[in-house]
Amino acid sequence: MKALWWPPGVEPGTAPGSPTGTGSDADDSEERIADGIAMHSLSSLGYGGTGHTGLWLARCGRGEDEGDMSVQSRNVGRTPRQVFGGMVRYYREKAGLGRTEAARLICKSASLLQAIELGQRTATLEVTRDLETALHAEGALVQLRDEMAESLGYQAFPAWFQDWALKEAEATTLRWYEPLIVPGLLQTEDYARAIFATRFRITEDEIEELAAARMKRQEALAREYPPTFRVVLDEAVLHRQVGTRHSMCEQMNRLAGAARQPHIAIEVIPADACAHIGLTGAFAIADFEDTPSVGYVESALRGFPVEDAKDVEALVVIWVTLRGEALPRPASLGLLEEAAKSWSQQQTA
Repeated sequence: MKALWWPPGVEPGTAPGSPTGTGSDADDSEERIADGIAMHSLSSLGYGGTGHTGLWLARCGRGEDEGDMSVQSRNVGRTPRQVFGGMVRYYREKAGLGRTEAARLICKSASLLQAIELGQRTATLEVTRDLETALHAEGALVQLRDEMAESLGYQAFPAWFQDWALKEAEATTLRWYEPLIVPGLLQTEDYARAIFATRFRITEDEIEELAAARMKRQEALAREYPPTFRVVLDEAVLHRQVGTRHSMCEQMNRLAGAARQPHIAIEVIPADACAHIGLTGAFAIADFEDTPSVGYVESALRGFPVEDAKDVEALVVIWVTLRGEALPRPASLGLLEEAAKSWSQQQTA
């Protein structure tokens, strides 16, 4: 077996969860089982047993976290984020720092650091370097981030959104309905910031990270073979001010420009349609070449995947009904252009 990597200054037997050669046979057996689960988890992510992704890395962060939330480190579904977060937590505890104190040293919120340690958020390179300095990690965190770059990714959106984001990027067709705001895949950065800024107790850093992640998602529409993207909007979306008037003008121009692209169709349900089936909330449907379609619905708390075939079919029926309420593409484009002109006039008034 190849030699395992150990963090600087850490010897075998001293890292969290490392074998010490002591204890009962039952304890040793349990440790070996846990090691096997951890290594299987990393193997499923495409990592071998050397470098930062060796046995110690599979174990780092094992155990309960502070507060009510915990890292389920013996879950075979451990993600690269959770592995990285376990490493951050190890160095923080090794430095004798509480989470609040460590967050203060890097000028970030304790909630952001907790999210990083739990694998719910990815640390930017800048934050990783600040953690290196504050926690005296001697290059380990930056090196780990570099080695795991592709699978770690920089995605500030929450863990519950990850599965949908992957499906969104793999879909051949996306169908999206929004009664209240512009869909994330078509938002300008300023519009996205204004949406995120409405969240209670969110920091400026978190707003910037979330906005950057949303812009990253939009790359799916700009790839060489992008998905067909069909959008139905309620006309109220065009008139609700989100951010400044200048931001709204930019956003309406962005929608009009997107509607002219051959792979994007935007249809608007006019205000005089009155009540319709879509007033209950936003949803999306992702279609694939070789696998069944899946849905996604949003609530005030979070989004939820919809995979049951009957439920997906129900969303499709609602989608078809909403398209019947909407104006044809040329007329919808006219509404978008009128909205852009109206917001342009308002910002100069």
